[in-house]
Amino acid sequence: METNKDITENITAFSLKNKTLRNVITILMLGVSVAVIYLAHIRAPFMTDDLWYGTNIATDGPLKGVKDIWESQVWHYLNWGGRSVTHTILQFVLMSGPTVADILNVIMTFVLSAVVLLFSCNLAGVKLDTVSKIFSITVISGMLHGLNANWLMSMYWQSGSANYLYITSFIMIFMWCYVRELGTEPAAPLKGIVFWMIPLAVVTGWSNENMGPTAWLISVFTIIYLRKKKMPVKIWMILGSLFSLLGSAACILAPGNFVRSAEVDTDKGFLWKLFLRFYSESRAGIDFLYPVIILTLLLIIIYFPIFKNKWDPKTIVMPVAAVVSWGGMVLSPHYPDRATFGTMVMLLIVALSLVLRIIRDHKELKPWLNGALILIWVRGLFWLCEYIAASAGVIS
Repeated sequence: METNKDITENITAFSLKNKTLRNVITILMLGVSVAVIYLAHIRAPFMTDDLWYGTNIATDGPLKGVKDIWESQVWHYLNWGGRSVTHTILQFVLMSGPTVADILNVIMTFVLSAVVLLFSCNLAGVKLDTVSKIFSITVISGMLHGLNANWLMSMYWQSGSANYLYITSFIMIFMWCYVRELGTEPAAPLKGIVFWMIPLAVVTGWSNENMGPTAWLISVFTIIYLRKKKMPVKIWMILGSLFSLLGSAACILAPGNFVRSAEVDTDKGFLWKLFLRFYSESRAGIDFLYPVIILTLLLIIIYFPIFKNKWDPKTIVMPVAAVVSWGGMVLSPHYPDRATFGTMVMLLIVALSLVLRIIRDHKELKPWLNGALILIWVRGLFWLCEYIAASAGVIS
């Protein structure tokens, strides 16, 4: 029977016996990723909403400090929309200036990549060595671009990065805290979670209209599952679920949402509006999300019907949550491609967790699966290089 050490070694990134070569390749890939992502951020200017949120939107004056951001968000909540947390983050980043904003965006890309890896490893029940972690985080950073319906507007447009890149990191950490409890034994306790779960839950719920409620539903599912299995429900789970719900309510029921909604599509009848919403919903699944859906479905087919593995709570909860986050957008009058970012990340976590499970159980498939993931990384970096070249005037 394999030990944890054996499993770790079997899931290393490359089928190379020369550890020095493996380390060099990993560091080179990381360096290329950081450089390309940073250069693309430099080339992406503040645009559209960035120019508006870069001011005190209540007074049209410049942003000078916390007071201006507070005034902006009060006005925004009452007159335009409820995403107070994401737009507070946005205004702080905009106030820091383009250089700091670019650096923060690069950091958050790799923070989210690390969270995706952490979540995937937990779902798969595996541990990676340090080099494999660096390799995996590097590849995931490229996959966030290569599977993305609109990486420019969800990760490089500053308003988009606050609403999707930044906030998705918090949402995935919140979800991970609950999903890790779905094993047959209680998970190891997280230090101080009773204290930091409440602000995390509020931020998660008060994020956006589909991902906040989805995260709350995961917390409810976890609590019900543990009660049914007669396993302990910890106080932080109840607090997190409650404050996540309160945060979602604050986001969705903001007076500004109703003010803004009254100004949109006022000349369209009910049936036409209903058609447009279901059309947007269908387009998101067929057009925007199809690369990650195809990847995830292929891996599900390989792992379950072909290799005859059984579903368990950890493998069920995230695909269902992804579907819920997609379906929840039917309540929104508009479903832009960038809004699929959170759903894409959840499906990516499912896909990577299945890759880890398959490699653990069928080592002969490791080169093929790793090669496929690297191709997606290359696809993402190619698009970034193309954008950099076009913005520099090298290509038209």
